[in-house]
Amino acid sequence: MIKVEAQPIAVSLLRAAELLGVHERHILNAVRSHELRAYQRGIAVRVLTIDLVDWVRKHWKPRRTTKSRQPREQKDKQHAD
Repeated sequence: MIKVEAQPIAVSLLRAAELLGVHERHILNAVRSHELRAYQRGIAVRVLTIDLVDWVRKHWKPRRTTKSRQPREQKDKQHAD
């Protein structure tokens, strides 16, 4: 039997920040500037996880990899030869 974990549809601003490894203020600023859509019910503010993914893809730059860097295993193997 395959065990599948349910993913939340929406998360709090704090949880969104934790998932991305940024300060909650960063998420709040994105919401205030309308870069990231948030939903409010009473005092609870939530961000849809799909909107969070789209926001990251749109506003974050992908990390560049350099050709000169090699994984440690390859470096160790070259020095052992």
